[in-house]
Amino acid sequence: MSVFAPSDSLLVPDLNIHLADTHGALFIGLIIAAILFGITNLQVFVYLQSCKGDRIWNKLAVGWLWLLDAFQLALISHAVYFYLVINYANPVELTHVVWSFRLQLVIDMVTIVTVQALYAERLWKLAKIRRHDFRSKIVPWIVTLLVIAATGICIAVSKLIYTIKDFTQFDLIKWATFLALITASVVDILIAASLCFTLAGLRTGMENTNSVLNSLMLYFLNTGVLTR
Repeated sequence: MSVFAPSDSLLVPDLNIHLADTHGALFIGLIIAAILFGITNLQVFVYLQSCKGDRIWNKLAVGWLWLLDAFQLALISHAVYFYLVINYANPVELTHVVWSFRLQLVIDMVTIVTVQALYAERLWKLAKIRRHDFRSKIVPWIVTLLVIAATGICIAVSKLIYTIKDFTQFDLIKWATFLALITASVVDILIAASLCFTLAGLRTGMENTNSVLNSLMLYFLNTGVLTR
């Protein structure tokens, strides 16, 4: 009777990984990414309807960000399919870090850096309007240096991602991943605050102008703080 009843250790090996923190998070990430990609498609459609007079650089930037978003969603979908479909009932393979999982993290870093660089460039444009204000010259430099620092951290983390072989080693780079995300969040908040500060200095006594500036500050605050 024992011949047909293999031990539990043979059926389910000790993987030494937390599925909720790895594959569960990946599955939830796929759902959220799909929802956000739908919102991105709507935003791109609205932009294309009203961008006829916009610069070619802005159009290329929108197209580039859309491609990054679509590519990342495809990579996450492949990773989920690899773990939950191709390797269904194959627990040993759950420890393996598939190539698409690594690459989608790198794409996420590229997206973050691209968005922050675009906001920094917008801040420089606003600073030119207030060129006689000394503070408006300092803020863009601070933001630019922070974006460069965040870029360096993202490059380092992207390199570390390819040093791990399986999810049991993920704790080795967890600190670096958290550092990259925290740095990106801090830079996002500073960019949003800097844009609001610069726009606040452009207020005039005209009610219509102030109303437009207030709307722009609210827009920059929402988009800046809520970026990846």
